[in-house]
Amino acid sequence: MALVLTAAQMKAVDRAAIDKLGVPGLVLMENAGRGVVEIIARERRLVGLDVRVVCGAGQNGGDGFVVARHLRNRGAHVQVFLAMPREKLTGDAAVFARAFEAVPGALVRDASLENDVATWKSYLKGADVIVDAVFGTGLRSDVIGPPAAAISAMNATQALRVAVDIPSGLDADTGELRTVACSAHVTATMGCRKLGLVIEPDAPVGRLEVVDLGVCLQTALQVAEPQGPFCYWLEREPIARLLPRPKPSGHKGTAGHV
Repeated sequence: MALVLTAAQMKAVDRAAIDKLGVPGLVLMENAGRGVVEIIARERRLVGLDVRVVCGAGQNGGDGFVVARHLRNRGAHVQVFLAMPREKLTGDAAVFARAFEAVPGALVRDASLENDVATWKSYLKGADVIVDAVFGTGLRSDVIGPPAAAISAMNATQALRVAVDIPSGLDADTGELRTVACSAHVTATMGCRKLGLVIEPDAPVGRLEVVDLGVCLQTALQVAEPQGPFCYWLEREPIARLLPRPKPSGHKGTAGHV
């Protein structure tokens, strides 16, 4: 049984980890990005891999820059495309953007004014893997403009699409699409499952992987005291163990009534 949090609950956990447990935000972001890279490494050989990372301007974009740096360090060919203006990157995200840009030969293209889907398709053409790091759990409005064009172009490619934390454009609480959302093959979510990733059966999440941020979730919850109620994810095997084993001689008349 695994805990499932809303966006607000997860935000409270992150803040508690930083303010009360003393884990710097930079460490959380570094662990997040490195965890995504490990998931990609299980899917593809990194050396020589052609990867395009599409970044937004928030924490999700910062995670994307960490992913880009570690992939490049491990031999992948990496290009970063900004779907939102570079100057909007602040705080920890800006720190990791500068860290990637400092790598000799690092390729970063500001495409934050590009509304044309066809142009975005040309940016992503030939990629083996596309990392979606445009929007995270804080998205509260419909996706329009360059981010919408970027997401539409991602969905049109044959590349492996890996979403950072949540597919961009997906509501973290309801699982509804905010106009358009990345159709991910793999979603690497941070710390624990988010409600919007599991509540809507048709959400374009793909295979869901949880990234360990290096913080004990239960401890963070104790000090964060986020508002409930809480949801839990039940796996098939534990549930199966709770069900009575049917008798060989059983039939529909002996199986109880609803």
